[in-house]
Amino acid sequence: MAIVHAQPPHRSGALEPLRHRQFVACFGGSVISHSANWMQSLTVPVVVLELTGSQTWLGIAAIAGQIPALVFGPVGGLVAERYSRKHIILLSMFVQMLAALTLAAMWWGGLMTAPRVLPVLVVAGVASALFITAWQSFVPLLVPPHALASAYRLNSVQFTFSRALGPAIAGFVLELYGPGVAFLANGLSYLIPLAAVALSRPRAVPPTEPSNPLRELTDGMRKVPTHPALWMPVLTTTCVGLFAQSIQPLNAGIARDVFEVGKIELGLMGAAFGASSLIMSVALALIGDRVRRSAMAQAGLLVYALGLMVVGATTSFQVGLIGYLIMGMSHVMVQVNISTSMQIHVDERFRARVTSIYLTGLIAAIPVGALIGGLIGDWIGLQATVRIFAGMLGLYALITLLFFHGLRPLDGSGTVPIDEPAHDP
Repeated sequence: MAIVHAQPPHRSGALEPLRHRQFVACFGGSVISHSANWMQSLTVPVVVLELTGSQTWLGIAAIAGQIPALVFGPVGGLVAERYSRKHIILLSMFVQMLAALTLAAMWWGGLMTAPRVLPVLVVAGVASALFITAWQSFVPLLVPPHALASAYRLNSVQFTFSRALGPAIAGFVLELYGPGVAFLANGLSYLIPLAAVALSRPRAVPPTEPSNPLRELTDGMRKVPTHPALWMPVLTTTCVGLFAQSIQPLNAGIARDVFEVGKIELGLMGAAFGASSLIMSVALALIGDRVRRSAMAQAGLLVYALGLMVVGATTSFQVGLIGYLIMGMSHVMVQVNISTSMQIHVDERFRARVTSIYLTGLIAAIPVGALIGGLIGDWIGLQATVRIFAGMLGLYALITLLFFHGLRPLDGSGTVPIDEPAHDP
């Protein structure tokens, strides 16, 4: 079954979304809040490791923070289609702000233990699961339809810039001021995007006809396997989350036990990943569609496995940074291209539900991989664990190259038909 092609009104330039004030406001607010959120993402493992000394507890903390996506990710897509995405974003950001301020109060009050941290992480994880799906479906409403692909690429730029800035700041904040300041800064940072989203006026979305919520959810799940342009991104992002991004929650242990460095260097590990991600994001935004998405994503998988192997093969901090630079670059090559492809191919009536399934695969895979990695790390060491994960990701890259047509279904710009399933080429 061929994809239905629709001609856009006119071609969108790479920076077209920056001509729209509300996109710029939300873009800037997101940079600030996401940077602070990445600072907290680095702070939590440091605190947990100091409290417990266990790699397994790093995985448990990751599970607590991100496993709610298994339940609330798909539900978030359904909610985003039935209710105002703007209101969902505002509520979920407010809850995440309260969770961060709670962590700050617990630290300064001397009440923080690893078991007490977990419920706060679960609450923040539920809010984050609802936020991410609503946000991904909200971005297209801030720009005209013809600028959708450019908006997603720029959204990736702000996210990866935050990923570079947040950990770099976190290392110095932890070293100089301690975890309490990092938690407080994250909580207060939500005030800016809350204001930007509250003042925005997104394009109207036709309301979903009232129906059985369970049927709507299962309809969205049945939609994904009907075309490789939808299920390939979901499968790929799940594998990347399980074998590659799951290393990030274990960075505190890698810094301490493998590289034998401190908190500033730990921040630089995350900053190296984020900096190369930023450079590649800007490059992809400027390149646009001049290079096939499938080629970029396929190359990214192979290079990602190489970066992991570099980290797993050395005890040198400087060499390890090179591995993180490689991983950051390849991460964007994979995720931006598969995410953009899915958003272009999915029908607007299914967008939030399909997006939620895609994000659920990613967000749920990261803590599961982190827990498995933590258990293996306590058994045979984190360095060997990273090498095993590199081998698994490399195997998946070869499978996609040999059996999935090199991810070629990601290419094109048409909408997948709703009513009829398609067959693999």
